[in-house]
Amino acid sequence: MHTAWQRTDKKVLGILGGMGPLSTVDFFYRVVDRTDAQGDSGHIHVIVDSDAGIPDRTECILKGDNGCLEAIIRSAKRLHAAGAEVIAMPCNTAHAFLKEIRDSVPGTVFLDMVKLTVREMARRGIRTAALLATEGTIKSGIYERECEKTGIRMMLPGEEGRKEVTDVIYTAVKAGREYDSARFIKMLEKLRKEGAEAFILGCTELPIAFDRFGIDLPYVDSTEVLAEEAIRACGYDLK
Repeated sequence: MHTAWQRTDKKVLGILGGMGPLSTVDFFYRVVDRTDAQGDSGHIHVIVDSDAGIPDRTECILKGDNGCLEAIIRSAKRLHAAGAEVIAMPCNTAHAFLKEIRDSVPGTVFLDMVKLTVREMARRGIRTAALLATEGTIKSGIYERECEKTGIRMMLPGEEGRKEVTDVIYTAVKAGREYDSARFIKMLEKLRKEGAEAFILGCTELPIAFDRFGIDLPYVDSTEVLAEEAIRACGYDLK
């Protein structure tokens, strides 16, 4: 019989973070908070590689530059070498390179944040959702393709609305600067009137922003979805 701290049937979780640092912390917190543990020794063995020097993923996608992919793969390999058996990458935009990153760390379970988020929408019976995400995520089409597979109609904000989303991500959260949320909230309400049943928080900075702004509208939180699946994949129970 094994004691709790030996946990030979459990897997080690690697967090491929740094994109950005605050959302990495938010993801780690959710993993700890949602794990059903009676004490310290009941939690997951977690290895975090938070490389804030990874080039901006949206910029790489828009310019067709693979510099960020090379840096992400280095991070994935560090986690693999350190003993990570399950890897979670709390960055939606970086999932545009998911196949190449997965291929770089054979033998690990590399979770697909986008697929998991769309699967959760389908589970909730959401048929029309508005995607809030970076321009890189939108251009890559990763959410659009997954939504098409499940028959979910995906809406996008207009040009001005996407600028508001970008400002929230890069100014309000990544830079931590003052931001007037009124325009952002007005844009969300417009999308609701146009038929959005819920919002896809397709950037890990957005759950932080929704919490800060006190936004009480229906949404699917990609960070929460990924954290819960990471817990299950490592062999632990959710609270």
